[in-house]
Amino acid sequence: DGDSWKNNFPARGRTDYPLLFDRDHQPKAVVTQLIEQLSTGKDK
Repeated sequence: DGDSWKNNFPARGRTDYPLLFDRDHQPKAVVTQLIEQLSTGKDK
């Protein structure tokens, strides 16, 4: 998403990685899926 990526931070030219939380510090929908997969050890 265009609002919560850390472009060029903390260093210029850094690869952009998406964050798991939105600008209101709420978890994005994918967080639930990640937690489920990590706790069960299963891929979907």
